[in-house]
Amino acid sequence: MQVALLLMLMVPGQVTGHADYLYWNARSDGWKVPVYLSEDVQGTEGITINDETLTVDPEAGSGVRARIGYQFTPSWEVSWVCTYFSTSGSDRLPEVSWTDLENEPTDGYYNVRFPWGGSGGTPETVTWSSFLRQNVHDIEFTYISHPSESLGVRLFGSVRRAEFHVERRLTFQPDSSLTTYPLGIETDWEVSNLAAYGLRFGTSGEWKIGGFSVFSMGAISALYGRTKDQYHQEYGWGGGARNHQRDFSGAIPAIELMVGASWTQGHLKVAAGYEAAIWFNVFPNAIWMTNSEDLILDGFFARVGVDW
Repeated sequence: MQVALLLMLMVPGQVTGHADYLYWNARSDGWKVPVYLSEDVQGTEGITINDETLTVDPEAGSGVRARIGYQFTPSWEVSWVCTYFSTSGSDRLPEVSWTDLENEPTDGYYNVRFPWGGSGGTPETVTWSSFLRQNVHDIEFTYISHPSESLGVRLFGSVRRAEFHVERRLTFQPDSSLTTYPLGIETDWEVSNLAAYGLRFGTSGEWKIGGFSVFSMGAISALYGRTKDQYHQEYGWGGGARNHQRDFSGAIPAIELMVGASWTQGHLKVAAGYEAAIWFNVFPNAIWMTNSEDLILDGFFARVGVDW
């Protein structure tokens, strides 16, 4: 950001910028939690039984992306881009019998345990929720080329910082009216914070047809990040609680694709399109999984941009 402001003060040129509204889905096997269910237990809408695990995919969420740039020559531009996105989801399986819950070993660090259900198969309400927040900043340098009057090509590279905050929570609520055993809520949750730094490279093209244009973009990122992961398990019936924390580092590559169309009138540009990004190893190799999982963010965007 400081580099962009310094160039604006020292070199005469053109200021450009746009703001995007994002409507994305967040898809990943990392939303699975190892609750082992017998075959006769059926999932409600939003919860599916998948490989003997309970899965809640977050709902489509909203985000924003802002970009401000300075084109100090016809061929070179420097810009700052900030992307923020968040989403969450939750659902439950009501009246799941104790006999339907099998306390099998999980693939993670701990086994998921359940409250005392007594010998009568006390019904449990199983609730699973998830939350994701993404915050990405880029300082981008772009080379602009026009092979023909109707075709524009941009080659860009940036220094990137990406942050991901992930929460996964599992709750068992027993029906205390159906047993004389001391019951309580069990809650298992995991919070992961990832901060990654690295480089991003890509290219985009735009084909003008009168006042309209169609465009596409592709980019790859090579980041290295550190994850701080915390797991907490608590028993409301007096069984106590336990915590587990750990930090670990690793590569966080990413691939991005975008297609869209735009309309330009004077200094104003309006655009819309579809984009998808695959972030590898975002979900940590931690408590509930033995393997790191990838995250796919895909959906639509609407853009308003100006230059002066």
